[in-house]
Amino acid sequence: MEDDFGDLWIGHDRGVYRVAKSALEAVADRRATTAECVNFDESDGLLSREINGQVSTPTACKTPDGRLWFCTQGGLAVVDPRAVRGTDPPPLVVIEQVFADDEPIHINGTAETPISAAADARERQSNSGSKAQRAALSLQEGSLLVPAPTRLAPGRARTMEFQFTANSFNFPARVRFAYRLEGYETNWHHVGTRRMAHYTNLDPGEYSFRVRAANHHGVWSEPGAVFAFVLAPYYWQTWAFKLGAGLFAGLAVFSTGRWQIRKLRKLHRLEREQDNVERVAAVSRERQGIARDIHDELATALAHIAQLSPDYQIKALANETIGKISELNWAHNPRFDALANLVPYLREYAARFITDTRLEPRLYFPADVPERQIPGLIRRHLLSVLNEALHSVLKHAEARCVEVQLSLLDSRLTLSIVDDGKGVSLANGSHPGNGLANMRGRVQELGGILAIHSIPGNGTRLEISIPLPRDVKPIL
Repeated sequence: MEDDFGDLWIGHDRGVYRVAKSALEAVADRRATTAECVNFDESDGLLSREINGQVSTPTACKTPDGRLWFCTQGGLAVVDPRAVRGTDPPPLVVIEQVFADDEPIHINGTAETPISAAADARERQSNSGSKAQRAALSLQEGSLLVPAPTRLAPGRARTMEFQFTANSFNFPARVRFAYRLEGYETNWHHVGTRRMAHYTNLDPGEYSFRVRAANHHGVWSEPGAVFAFVLAPYYWQTWAFKLGAGLFAGLAVFSTGRWQIRKLRKLHRLEREQDNVERVAAVSRERQGIARDIHDELATALAHIAQLSPDYQIKALANETIGKISELNWAHNPRFDALANLVPYLREYAARFITDTRLEPRLYFPADVPERQIPGLIRRHLLSVLNEALHSVLKHAEARCVEVQLSLLDSRLTLSIVDDGKGVSLANGSHPGNGLANMRGRVQELGGILAIHSIPGNGTRLEISIPLPRDVKPIL
């Protein structure tokens, strides 16, 4: 039945329920997920909580004076909606104890009412006291007096336990609670009569644990009780440390690149000037020294950084740089200046690159490779072209499958990368980014040819062909 105030009254075998009609409409319109109900039973004067009646028999009626009549197992019950418009005041919430890692940090705390909080604050301000003592409390009119946050040392909040209760002389067993940890979550946890909350592994930051209570008629205390605390970070969790570590890693990569460029320029100059065995040997020693220095100094230092740093991003950056250094070491070490080493390395590199991506790999490399010396310049350029081509497929092609094929025929090496992606339009000779221009420049430096064939919607085929050197003397 609907009363004169827009509320619906429902007879049930567990008493009489009152719910606002607007709350039910909000649920029906999906503007809310729940509707707050107030339950009336024997504790409110009903002779019995069970309402009589069947489907075809009315169990309640409304008289012209606005009163509601219900048939119960114990007799008639009369409700005057005007008399129960006001409800009992909400209970006063108290946060009794707070534990951090099973150690108490707050015991027997009380939540103050707005009136008492304002009065106590004015009295404290009128009394003599230090500015620090007065600044330790924050007061807003009509709200709770919230003490200064409790500071916790780094690592103190592996487990946090909050114990709370509510002072109510009217049916305390039916008091319900809701809580949330501001700074960690935004939604309230409605936990019924449970009077305890747990949190684990909180990140450093500022938090406020807030708890509310509702009496047996569903009236909630506002704003509730609050316990504020600050979890201090370890030094490696601060933004300053992360920024410094990132800058250090970036500087290390930048310095490594500049140093490598200088070494490569020197190496290329020696390679162009070599015309006898002595200079060939000098180039070999220089390349071996570069490879050894890269591995022994930079790779070891970066591995130490990755091992000591607890930050995931720094570990990932260091490990990625170590991988790049390993590629440089292979490209410059004359011990690998052989076609029999180049072919399996390119196959393994392509397989590693495609692993853990969405691409389906199809790799075709010859099993029998002739004995032939390959200069380091060819190995470096082929590895760079393969890397650039696979990056382009993964980033732009939207392909499901990529095919990498290497063939050796008539003293020429042919490497093709084919995908089944969206393809590119080559009508105007355009191509996204600088990758194609870089690959073309490397292939031309080797005296080879680069060709790209693509039809929009039917994938792309990139093919390079380079001449293999003749009568290359072994590097000493």
